[in-house]
Amino acid sequence: MSIPLDVRIAGSDAPVPVTRRVFRTPITTIPGVVPSVAYASGDAVGTKFTLEVPIRGTIDQAILIDQDKEQILLCLYLFNGDFDGGTDNSAFDMTDGNATRLLAVIPMGMFYATSDNAVGFVSDLGIVYLAPQGLLYIQAVTRGVPNLTAATDYAVGLVIRE
Repeated sequence: MSIPLDVRIAGSDAPVPVTRRVFRTPITTIPGVVPSVAYASGDAVGTKFTLEVPIRGTIDQAILIDQDKEQILLCLYLFNGDFDGGTDNSAFDMTDGNATRLLAVIPMGMFYATSDNAVGFVSDLGIVYLAPQGLLYIQAVTRGVPNLTAATDYAVGLVIRE
C-alpha cells in the first residue's frame, strides 16, 4: 500500500509526488501461552517470537487482538536481535546484554471491546528501527493478572512505514 505525500521544494509552488510504502505484519498468535494459569504482573505471556519486517522502517501502530476479552495492560518488548526470552507465567527478567538490543516497550492498554473479544491499538508510535535480519524479536509481558482460557487468546501485529 502506498500513501501519497504532498511535498514541495523550497522556492517552488509545484507539488512533487512522493509515495511511502506501508507494511503490515501478519497478525501473529503469541506462542507458548499455557491457558488457565495464574499470571502475576511482570510475568512473560507466552514465549518470545518474531515478526518479519522490512530491514528498516518506522513502526507507526501496534495491534493486539484479545480473544478472551481480558482488556489488561500487556507490554510488548521489541528487540532488533535475538535475546533470552522469558518462560510463560514466569517473571520476565531482561539481561543487561539483551538490553542493548531493546528497541522499545509498547504498552497495549487501550482496548475497544465487542461482546466477544477486544482489540487494542496504539498509534503514532514513531519508533524508528533497523533490523539487520529482517526480524523483530518480541516478548509480551503482562502488567495485570489475566486468566487466559485458550493458548490462542492473544495475537499481535505491527504497521510500519518504509
